[in-house]
Amino acid sequence: MKVAVVSDTHVRGVADGLPGAFWELVDSADLLIHLGDFTGADFARSLGARCRMTAVCGNCDPVELGRHFPSVATVRLGVKKAVLMHIGPSRDETLMEKAISWARQGICLCFFGHTHRCEDFAVGDVRFLNPGSAGGPQKGPGGPTAGLLLVEGERFAWRTVRLDERE
Repeated sequence: MKVAVVSDTHVRGVADGLPGAFWELVDSADLLIHLGDFTGADFARSLGARCRMTAVCGNCDPVELGRHFPSVATVRLGVKKAVLMHIGPSRDETLMEKAISWARQGICLCFFGHTHRCEDFAVGDVRFLNPGSAGGPQKGPGGPTAGLLLVEGERFAWRTVRLDERE
């Protein structure tokens, strides 16, 4: 299973500002996970009509999207289970508590966005992954990014995809 993971597209209407590699990634995936901050309801609807999508609402999304997408969701990716959220858990003592609780529920991945920075770290048995920003301003080196998760049985591989370069 090929899963495209994006966040922070920040598109109000027509998606003209997104690089072509964004669409190549979306069209080649079995599933798109959007971690919020679509920014525009029309864009969210058009993206959902184009591909199989699971999404959560972000802090820059209109109230209308909050009626369609939850703030936190879980999804099964093959035999893996993941939690999705826009704003990830804070990196304090409660992070370990969350990781332990999620691991007890069979969750081994936490996808989040919001920071506009690619992140990949583990706490206990849970891996935390942030694909960066697909359309909004970057807070790190490089241009727009997304994530690609390949799931095969119990194994998965994650990599960051630079959207301003062709694969």
